[in-house]
Amino acid sequence: MTNYEILQWDSDFFGFKVARITSSGLSSRELVLMLKKLKGNNVKLVYWACDSEHVPPEKTVQDHGGLCVNERVTYGVYLPGLNLEKYPPPFIVDEFTDSKASPQLEKLAVLSGRYSRFNLDPNIPPHKFKEMYLLWINQSINGSMADHVFVVKINNLIRGMVTVSIQNEIGRIGLLSVDPDARSRRVGTTLVRFAQNWYISQGCKTAKVVTQKENVQACRLYEKCNYIEEITKNYYHFWL
Repeated sequence: MTNYEILQWDSDFFGFKVARITSSGLSSRELVLMLKKLKGNNVKLVYWACDSEHVPPEKTVQDHGGLCVNERVTYGVYLPGLNLEKYPPPFIVDEFTDSKASPQLEKLAVLSGRYSRFNLDPNIPPHKFKEMYLLWINQSINGSMADHVFVVKINNLIRGMVTVSIQNEIGRIGLLSVDPDARSRRVGTTLVRFAQNWYISQGCKTAKVVTQKENVQACRLYEKCNYIEEITKNYYHFWL
C-alpha cells in the first residue's frame, strides 16, 4: 500500500517535486524509511500531518531536514442545531462578482495566510507564499477553488471576505480574512454566520473549517460561531 502521493499542483508551483505522506500514524522508523524512499524518487519537499500520539523525536525531524510548521485544527458544526435568527448581521454581505480580485481583496487574501505553514516555513520565499494566496483568491473567484466569494464593505471598501464551497455535502470555508482596521466590529462573525446560512440553503447539515492552533483569533471566532474542535494534527515539512 502506498502511503504517499505526488502533488502535481504543488510541484508545478514550486518548480520541484512535492509529495504528501497520507498516513498520519507512522512510527519514527516508518517515517525515516518513507523519507528515504521519497528522496530516492527525487522528491524535494514532503508534507506530513501527524497524529499527536505519533509525534517523532525532534532529532529524527532535524536529521531529515524537517520542521513542525504548525498545528492544524479541524472544526465542525452541526448546522440544523443552529438558531441563526438569533444573530442579526450588523453588515450586509455581498457576493464578489468581478472576474479578478481587487487590490483590497488581494490584500485580505494574503493576510488570511499569515499563520499558514507556507508563510511560517523559512525555506519558502515570501514572494512564493504571496503568489500562492493571490492564485488562491483568483481561482476562488473563477470557481476552481471555491463556489463563491462573499465580502463585507464598510464605506465602500472591502473590509472582510470569505470563500465557501460544498464538498461531499459538507460546507467548507477556504479563506477568511478581516482588515485589521475593521476588527472588533463583528465583521468576521458576520461572514461566518452568513456562510452557515448559505450552507443550510444548499441543503448541508455539516460544516467544517481548518485553521491553525497558532491563529488564536480565528479559533475563538469559530468557537464563538458554534464550531467544535474535532481533530488537531502537527504539520511537518521535510526538505530532502
